[in-house]
Order: sequence, then structure tokens, then C-alpha cells
Amino acid sequence: MTGDGEVSLLLVRAGLLRCAIPLEAVTEIMRALPLRALGGLPPYVRGASVIRGAPTPVVDMSVLLGNPPLAAPARYVVVRGASPVALAVDAVAGVQRLPQAVLGGLPHLLSDLGREHVRSLAALDGELMPVLAAALTLPDDVLEGLAVAVREGSVRKGAA
Repeated sequence: MTGDGEVSLLLVRAGLLRCAIPLEAVTEIMRALPLRALGGLPPYVRGASVIRGAPTPVVDMSVLLGNPPLAAPARYVVVRGASPVALAVDAVAGVQRLPQAVLGGLPHLLSDLGREHVRSLAALDGELMPVLAAALTLPDDVLEGLAVAVREGSVRKGAA
């Protein structure tokens, strides 16, 4: 949040959803990279990509919020967390500054899965827009699954 009571949000599209990510949580935006699908992970984890020389979990933002998977994501938005996570999205629409006051609470109808990762809702151009939490933390079992894949050679550190 800025000193003037506004929050800067990165607007993205993931399937049917227009979503926002606090800009302070974003470390990088890039074209979608080659992806290694891995078994035994939750459906919202598409697999892993090597980003900056390190295997990084790739999360389908649409599935994370309870919607159908993306056909072919065009961009990754890398966000901070206990370890970096790449959010797969269809498009990045730009940065928008909104007053903190327009960010509303979460309705009880939001699924438990979505509630875990969504901090608030905002209305922009008459459309409700989920705003993700400032840091996305994946469960330990997901991170362990990625670590096992690296040890077994399914995903290689430093590979392009």
C-alpha cells in the first residue's frame, strides 16, 4: 500500500477471471516457459519450470480460484512466498492503483480453496475482481513433491 491510502495492483486475466495481485508481491513477469508436469500434486499445480536456474512450481491461477484450467497460459507472474511461485495466467493487463477503501471483504460463498489465497475483492468497471494475498505460500507437501522431482531428475536445476 502506498502512503496515500492506495494500493497498486497488477491486473491479470486467468480464464474467465480478471484478478489482481498486489504489486509488492510480484518479482517478475515473463512469457510462459517450458513446463514439466509432475504427478501427485494438487490440480492447481501445473508442474514446474526452471526460472532463474531454479525449479519453480507453476500454479494455474484459474484452478487455484476454483475455475477450469487454462488451455495454454501466455504469461507467468512470479510472486514472493516462502519460496517463489509462478502463477500461470492468460494475459497481464497492467497496473492499477485503487483506494484501499474499495477493497471489500470476502463473501461466504467463495470456496474454501479460493478463500485461502484471496485477500479481498475489488469492483473495477462493474466487475468483481479477486485480489490475491500479498504472498502465495504453497502447502509443504507440494513443495516436498517438487523437491522429490528435483532429486529424481524429473526437473533439473539450471536447465533451460
